[in-house]
Amino acid sequence: MTAAGDRVLQGNCAVSDAPAVATLRDAGAVLIGKANVPLALADLQSLNAAASRV
Repeated sequence: MTAAGDRVLQGNCAVSDAPAVATLRDAGAVLIGKANVPLALADLQSLNAAASRV
């Protein structure tokens, strides 16, 4: 799921992997985790309405 830190986008699922992620998956990597980002990537901290501070 990808929300870019915005409540409006909560529940949004990406339709494809980023090229780097696809390369890693093709090589057999098992990817776990999710990054929390500030609203619209517009700040240095990760506090937003869609998730808590990280």
